[in-house]
Amino acid sequence: MNMAGVEAPSLRTYVANAPAARFIWDRAASVRFTDLARGTSLAGRLADLAHRSVLVTTASELTTALALIELDGVA
Repeated sequence: MNMAGVEAPSLRTYVANAPAARFIWDRAASVRFTDLARGTSLAGRLADLAHRSVLVTTASELTTALALIELDGVA
């Protein structure tokens, strides 16, 4: 959200700059916040999704969260 003309950082930027000891997880797996800056859950196709409406359907909450963090500020 853009308030008073100030651009907020994306979720991906925020979590990538978080302390190394922070994780997001579900019952089967976990991801360190700092690893989000180096990886992708969208098969490297983020540029193809820029400025588009995207429907996210996944099999797990963790996968959904990773996709939404990566898409924030892009799609």
